[in-house]
Amino acid sequence: MKNKIKYLFVIITPFQKLVIDQLFGEKLKLEESLVLLNDIVVNDDILCNKETIINYEFSRKKLFKEPFTYLKRTKQNVRKVKSNIQLVNKKFQFSKNLEIYLGTDKDIYTQLLLNDLYKHSNEYRLTLVDEGLGYYVNLNFKDRMLSLMYKLLTPIIFGSRLYYIKRLGVYPKINNIYLRTPELLNSKNKDINYVKFNLKNKTNTFTNIKEGKVLLYSFPNQDGTISSEAKIKIIQDIGRYLATLDKDLIIKPHPRENIYELKTVLGKQKNVRILDNKFTGEDINYFEFELIINFFSSIVIDILDKNYPKNKILTIGFNKKPQIHFSKNLKYCYIKKFKASHFINFDQ
Repeated sequence: MKNKIKYLFVIITPFQKLVIDQLFGEKLKLEESLVLLNDIVVNDDILCNKETIINYEFSRKKLFKEPFTYLKRTKQNVRKVKSNIQLVNKKFQFSKNLEIYLGTDKDIYTQLLLNDLYKHSNEYRLTLVDEGLGYYVNLNFKDRMLSLMYKLLTPIIFGSRLYYIKRLGVYPKINNIYLRTPELLNSKNKDINYVKFNLKNKTNTFTNIKEGKVLLYSFPNQDGTISSEAKIKIIQDIGRYLATLDKDLIIKPHPRENIYELKTVLGKQKNVRILDNKFTGEDINYFEFELIINFFSSIVIDILDKNYPKNKILTIGFNKKPQIHFSKNLKYCYIKKFKASHFINFDQ
């Protein structure tokens, strides 16, 4: 007999788990709840029904850049996802008043899962929770054209509609979105209820900033933004420059990042230390570092929320201009123009 599910959670990253647990933790304890989670998410404390899902790679940039070589692999991944979803359907029965909770509507597994669920009912309630900058980025003409191309081509190519999502929270069935800074939205969907919340994660115990260490939030390059070699070369440049100033570089890898790849090269630098990628970046006490460098990461929202000085937050971005402007005091550098000795300044 199938287990009947009233509350369905899809958790892809440790941070999504942190937010969902804070907002809907009581529902995670119920027998009628099911959590589908990525294998990078620690799940020992999840006591309800749970199933592990695979993070299937889907890179829009690779698909457009190498359509003939990458298309076949993408089609295979879509088939694997659909097969995985069917296994979930065989094991569980979803209630007519199902409530769905997500951290993102962008990844391929989540989109195909939602497509499958909404074939059976339009009465389900869909709620998304803030996972960072993805909810606040601005859209341009190119994004609208890509959205139209996805609408027309993905049903033909993959047999299912996939949505082009640059700004999270655009899947058409969304009812609620919980955000930490809804005031940063330049527009809102009138059919969506936006709810502001404050993240109650660990607070910093120090108010005075310690000197001698710089924190860097790295990123996975699954989306093909830049090559692994180019990314590591930039981090090497940062580490070497800091070594001349007798300062250490502490790297917090992304949960989906290849730590072995980082350690193979960067581990040789004496002033570089690489942390684990299994805990969330928000668990770090920012005030133990005199500068924080990120690659246009969502972590900036939490750093600002903790009242860490804006002029000590350095962002390296993949666009000539930042897609979001929090404050004129936040320092930004286009990645192709980056040079550590020019960008990093401890006297500001």
